[in-house]
Amino acid sequence: MRITYLFAILIILINFPVLNSQNIFITNEQFKDNNIILAFHYGKKAFLLKEDKSNDMGITAFYNDSLESGIYYIFFPDSSTVEFMYDKDYTGDVSISFDSTNDAFMINGPVVSESYMRYLNSINKIEHKNVNSIDSLNKYYSGLYPNSLLEVYLRARQKVKIPDKNNFSDSAIADSEIWNYRLNYYYKHFLDNVDLSDKRLLSTPVFVELIDKFILKVTPQSIEGLSRSVEYVINRARDDSVTRSFTVDYLIQLFNNKKNDAIYEYVLLELIEKYYLTDNHSLSKKANAALIREYNLRKPGSLHQIAPDILLPGESGKLVSLHELKNTYTLLYFYNYNCPLCNKLIPAINKLINRYNYLNIEVMAVCTGTDSKEWLKYIHSHKIGHWTNVIDSNEFASYYNLSYTPTLFFLDSGKKIIGKNINITQLEEILLEEAKSTYKDLKAR
Repeated sequence: MRITYLFAILIILINFPVLNSQNIFITNEQFKDNNIILAFHYGKKAFLLKEDKSNDMGITAFYNDSLESGIYYIFFPDSSTVEFMYDKDYTGDVSISFDSTNDAFMINGPVVSESYMRYLNSINKIEHKNVNSIDSLNKYYSGLYPNSLLEVYLRARQKVKIPDKNNFSDSAIADSEIWNYRLNYYYKHFLDNVDLSDKRLLSTPVFVELIDKFILKVTPQSIEGLSRSVEYVINRARDDSVTRSFTVDYLIQLFNNKKNDAIYEYVLLELIEKYYLTDNHSLSKKANAALIREYNLRKPGSLHQIAPDILLPGESGKLVSLHELKNTYTLLYFYNYNCPLCNKLIPAINKLINRYNYLNIEVMAVCTGTDSKEWLKYIHSHKIGHWTNVIDSNEFASYYNLSYTPTLFFLDSGKKIIGKNINITQLEEILLEEAKSTYKDLKAR
């Protein structure tokens, strides 16, 4: 929402007989015979709508543009940007001028465009961007014109108010009760002020900003939490086919960007399975095919799947099968003898395996190198001969979609993946949870 003006500017939006058709005139004497860009916001980016050259008086004209409601930008050669709101339900001439001596705007025109510029001007004057002051502005301006883009946009920006609750127990856990109450309330009501089925919001920054924050910061970062929030967001957008398709596509992109995290990968595969393998979606056939290839590549080695079997030569040259290992748990460790990080990880793995030896854990160490002499030397020098050691020239490693070494997978007794791409701290957390579960099972007998 931040605007930079280094000049005096005039924008005029004029109604013509064609429905919603607008002429846009931009005057700036600083830029004569220069290309000026008109862009519109959609999703997370600004997209070029038109580009034209200003005349020798510094006037640029974009004729008969049929504009949809949304946020628009004018880009000048020095990277300065003017942002304005257009609501096709509030038409008329708009004049915007800027006085560089006192940083003030002079605005005349449709009430929504005028009010949005006043709003931006007020935001820029708030010291230290005080949250409460900004929220007060959001409430004031969102209440001016019901059902306008200004109203739905600024209402979506209002922060969640958490009501006080005084019926907590007078105990030592009162503070934690209050904290949990506030967290749960914030999560449940975070999207109360936004209508995700209003497609006008797709042409503003707030739609994806709220989805990003809700999914990545407000939602518990677990498979259950993320899956629940994803379905909630999609359901909130379902009343409009455009917003629903956009929301699904955007969530696919969001989780695809974080797919190297096993939890995000799991939710990504869920989304692909539910919305792309089962119905025709908005993506092109080419994009759809790419997603299906991604799904087929990643699904076998993802969380909660039975780990693909590994059949590779061990130290004696005899083939060893992952699925034939009889231990209760298996730590699948991919490494390379030229990997310095792998060298540092080995002592930490041994320490944890020894601490939780009652869990009956087998380490299957898969070397991704190709030199068997170097591999055998490495086993001896790092004293890991008590592990199940095999060597692989990337044949089976590719089934696990490895991006780097070292990589750790943790499998249960049925060889189901319960930990993927985990670090040593996460491994310890998994072992602790499995130890607690084992204790409960023994106690129940």
